Amino acid sequence: MLKDINQKFSKLLNDKHLSELLRGGATTFYLRLVGYAIALLLIILITRTYGAKVFGEYSLAITVLTISSLFVRLGFESSMVKLFSPRVAINDWDSIRIIYKKILKIIFVSGIVVSTLLFFGSDYLANELFNKPSFSLYIKIAALIVIPFSLRLINADSYRGFKNMKGYAYSKHISYYLYALVILVVLTLYSKNDLNPIIAYATGLIFLCISSTYILLKKIKSKVQKISEESISSKAILDLSIPMLLSSASVLLSTHLIKLIMGVYHSTEFVGIFNATLNVVLIQNFIQAATNSIAGPKLAEVNRLENRKELGVIARHTTNINTYLTIPVTLFLLLFNKPLLSILGKEFIVGSDAFLIMLLGNFITVLCGPTSVFMNMTGLQKVLRNIIMLSLVISSIVAFVFIPKYGIIGGAISYSVFIVSWNIICSVYVKIKTGINLFFWPFKLNN
Repeated sequence: MLKDINQKFSKLLNDKHLSELLRGGATTFYLRLVGYAIALLLIILITRTYGAKVFGEYSLAITVLTISSLFVRLGFESSMVKLFSPRVAINDWDSIRIIYKKILKIIFVSGIVVSTLLFFGSDYLANELFNKPSFSLYIKIAALIVIPFSLRLINADSYRGFKNMKGYAYSKHISYYLYALVILVVLTLYSKNDLNPIIAYATGLIFLCISSTYILLKKIKSKVQKISEESISSKAILDLSIPMLLSSASVLLSTHLIKLIMGVYHSTEFVGIFNATLNVVLIQNFIQAATNSIAGPKLAEVNRLENRKELGVIARHTTNINTYLTIPVTLFLLLFNKPLLSILGKEFIVGSDAFLIMLLGNFITVLCGPTSVFMNMTGLQKVLRNIIMLSLVISSIVAFVFIPKYGIIGGAISYSVFIVSWNIICSVYVKIKTGINLFFWPFKLNN
């Protein structure tokens, strides 16, 4: 028996996919951890210095910004991984250069349209939707940074397509929090203005957008060795991206819709408490996000080779790594949720019950496996879109029913209903469609 166990573990240790997932996942995890620590310092600075109300206004402004940017990004951050990874594998950097420049053009055109509509519609949204006239200025600031916000995410995911996980983790999880924190400290020392948090966020974002775009273009250009014979149209890029937009938009809308509904029916202080609580809960997702970001390019590459067995192996390893490493994190958060929330301020402890509901929901999604990344990278993105949109409709109904009456608890229930429903449905669908089991099953180490 011991001999069999040793043989299994030796086989696992020699598995190249598992090795890459662990190495890359560990690197991304540590960088995400640094980014989260900086983000938490930023949140603590805002909540401790400016209070839950200002943090709520800041959170609501970023919610408006995030939703607006969906109509600018158009799903490119997901499609770029699928477009870039196979071309990196064959060293076709000229095609990557062409695709990236076409995406930039689309972003600038759509960004100008969205920014203009948001800027001139700010008074209407503040007065008619939120019934908070002072919020108009926050929306105007958000409108001015729609393009920088979109480019930051696009540029970060470009590194993921290149399999440069250090560049991806730094760009997406560290840089803009770091810039915002430094700028906010300087502004706070100079004067304590309620607009300081959103101004710091916007300033850091603009700087990051300019620098990251320049660095990325320079990097791609330096890698080009020959002119590509491949031709890919803007329409083809959009045809791939739009289904991914609808699924990623639904995921984002679920969380941000909760904040919007809460902003309509409750004070911005409630929004601030819910958002801060959710940010602490998301510590649980670190390992899953880190491992999935490595698995995505690998799945795209293997899928292009039509190797079903290898797809199953990567999926199984991803699920097992995520589950085993998330269990201790979940237990820690379960036991120490109130002390963690109290770091933000005493008023945030009221989010404890909502914290536990969202913690359970998140853990169930870990057990379901890398559903979204698997389906996006294996040509099932349209099915994923439909499932997520169905779950969004269900969770939206739950939100409209529960949030007006139960506030933060209602938001937590809506959030959990959404993430649990679409992950379970997707895992079942993948099993039926491909025969690959994404669910965690502790008694089988490999496919």
